[in-house]
Amino acid sequence: MIEGFNIICISTSAWERPWGSRQQIMTRLAAKNRVLFVEFQLSFLHLLRYPYLFIRELNRRLRRKDNNLILYRPFPGLPFGNYNKGINFINSMMLSRQLKRIIKQYGFQRPILWIFDPCAHLLAGSLGEQLCIYHCIDFFKKEKQSSSRNNFISAAEDILCRKAGLVFVSAEEILKEKARLNKNTYLMPSAANELFLDPAIYEKVPEEIKDIPRPILGFVGTLDERLDLGLLDFLSDKHPEWQIVFIGALRSGIIARGLKGKRNIRLFGWKDNALLAGYIRNFDVCIIPYRINDFTKGISPVKLYDYLSLGKPVVSTGLTELLPLESSGLVSIAKDKDEFCAQVSNCLASDNPDNRLKRLEFARSNTWRKRIQDISGIIAGRLS
Repeated sequence: MIEGFNIICISTSAWERPWGSRQQIMTRLAAKNRVLFVEFQLSFLHLLRYPYLFIRELNRRLRRKDNNLILYRPFPGLPFGNYNKGINFINSMMLSRQLKRIIKQYGFQRPILWIFDPCAHLLAGSLGEQLCIYHCIDFFKKEKQSSSRNNFISAAEDILCRKAGLVFVSAEEILKEKARLNKNTYLMPSAANELFLDPAIYEKVPEEIKDIPRPILGFVGTLDERLDLGLLDFLSDKHPEWQIVFIGALRSGIIARGLKGKRNIRLFGWKDNALLAGYIRNFDVCIIPYRINDFTKGISPVKLYDYLSLGKPVVSTGLTELLPLESSGLVSIAKDKDEFCAQVSNCLASDNPDNRLKRLEFARSNTWRKRIQDISGIIAGRLS
């Protein structure tokens, strides 16, 4: 692992949630480096649309997670900064000024600037960094229906890719695109949390799940437009004896209305990452019921590795990044609703210790610790 660096991470999320590759990477780097984790910059419109965010805004903006990890919540910016160049410029300059004060206050000179948010492209080169990294974990320009938003993000990403000294991407489909813009582009898929490989952390069965009748199908992750509601409705109706458990924050009214009211669908809400293993351990089959579209083609689901690190069978729709894992028996891929049901039934009927061992071995060889070693080697080579 690289050591002794100041790292400024520009995230696409808050620290607490949704928990994913940003936090997994920065938590581990903070063991031997100083990390400033900059949460996603909200706009005033967010506060008007989601009043609960006002409570978050009342908390301290700058807080120390531990000796080497500092969290910063930026002041809200103007709305539509990811649609409009002028607004994005104003928000970027506001954020840059805030960060320069923190750099001076905490001595974060000559940092590695690690950007996950493509809309922060104007920060590249503005903070005195010795290296700028763009870490692309999604097809951001294909996430929404708005063409103006997607066009702006596409242009911002192109600029950031060209300005960055290194580009890391989480999926092969993204690699094909970004490698044309920057020759120093490397594939870094999601990985398994090595802590999940320790049986001691999930010995206690969570109260919510211990009395649920079997079998249990489980999903961990944000409940948003990526979910295939038609598929879930089909599963619920065709197999009322299956209990379908969702662990994660609801981010869509459409999804909420689609899932609520079903007797065999249970929504347990967001849980702290440290508690997830206890829930996953009690799933009989883990599912990834995502719609297949241009956006999901670039998804490398962290949840897959969490599932496999607990030895669980996984049934997924045909996500591009998961197709190579089908032949080795690590994931069962379904092409349609009926096949999804059939794959779940097959996993329930025929899972065995040999299959579980194969999943655990895959997870052990693909941990975040290993990813950090690979990333560190690339960074060291670039800085030498």
